[in-house]
Amino acid sequence: MDKALLLFRGGVRSVVRTLSDGAEHTLYYKARTPNELAAYFGAESSFSDDEKGNVARQKARARLIAESLCTEDGQALLTLAEAELVPGTLKAEICQFIIAGSNEAGPEKNG
Repeated sequence: MDKALLLFRGGVRSVVRTLSDGAEHTLYYKARTPNELAAYFGAESSFSDDEKGNVARQKARARLIAESLCTEDGQALLTLAEAELVPGTLKAEICQFIIAGSNEAGPEKNG
C-alpha cells in the first residue's frame, strides 16, 4: 500500500459555492494541518455558550478563514478584520469546507 494515501496533503485547494449574488464562485483555501485543526477545535469547544463565548467563537472562525482563504496562487484573500465582517452563517459554511477539504489525504483532490 502507498503510505501517501494516509498522509496529510497540503497546498491550495478549491471549492465551488453559490454566494449571495446567486452565482457560482470558485473559492480557494490553504489546507490546514491536522495540528492546526486540532487547535481550532480545541478553541471552539472551550468557549461557553454565553455572549462572550459566542463572540470568541466567531473570532476563532474569522481567524481560520483569514489564515485559509486565498487566491489561486496562495496569497491571502482577507485580512482578519475583513474576515470578522463575514456573516456568522457564512463563516460556519466556509469553516466546514476548509475543515472537510483539509482532512482529505492522498492524491490531489479538491473539496
